[in-house]
Amino acid sequence: MKKCIFQIFLFIAGVSVYGQSTATYDIVFTSNWEAHGPLPGSSAHFTELVGATHNSNITFFELGGIATPGVEEVAETGADRTFSNEVNRAISAGNASQYIKGPNLFFNGSLRTITIKDVSVDTNHPLISLISMIAPSPDWIAAVNSISLLGTNNEWIQNLTMDIFPYDAGTEEGTGYSLNNPPTNPKEPISSIRGMYTFNNQKIGTIVFTRTDTPEPVDGGTITGGPFTFTVGDGIADNVSGVTLDGNIGENSQWVVTDDQGNIL
Repeated sequence: MKKCIFQIFLFIAGVSVYGQSTATYDIVFTSNWEAHGPLPGSSAHFTELVGATHNSNITFFELGGIATPGVEEVAETGADRTFSNEVNRAISAGNASQYIKGPNLFFNGSLRTITIKDVSVDTNHPLISLISMIAPSPDWIAAVNSISLLGTNNEWIQNLTMDIFPYDAGTEEGTGYSLNNPPTNPKEPISSIRGMYTFNNQKIGTIVFTRTDTPEPVDGGTITGGPFTFTVGDGIADNVSGVTLDGNIGENSQWVVTDDQGNIL
């Protein structure tokens, strides 16, 4: 064992995950549509799951809001050209960072999931919104709005599971599984149709966000004060108090202490 005494300037790196500016997630949507009764034949499907990573300056759709032209197009036809244009404008304005587009899900086989890999979020754009048409239908959607993947202490959430329920986009008339219905004029607010029309009170699906990248240690800056005494090699943690942190990022509570070459003391 070796005892090391330092007067000032030690470098510290946090061992917790706070402060990392980016994170990567896999998204898995699992359908529960069949729990609502008979599906509308072989044409039953969820359209391509589309969305964006963004910040709180932009909301692409929300319960009680009026559907944008892009959301209307997704809800009525499953097409996403107009919606992708809306997201791209938000990206140009700095309010979104990534357009998300996953596959559709038809019920002519055993597959009941939609998987989207490698979705990146960052501290400037920690929110995710996703939308898919429940097809065929007038304007029904499965969606999540502005889900934050940052926790209460600004740490990236490792795993998040949400139940999804059906919504009416308020743009087309109809109460059953049908397309090409008269438009709703004027548009009505986006509303929940849980327990209405062809749906019971159960969820229509579940969505899981799973972090896939490796959290990086956080630079804690330097500590000054001392002298500090560390015994190296005894396997016992050395507690240090009365220090001042310079350049600390996040709310770390545990630290690895190194010398200026990065060697752990």
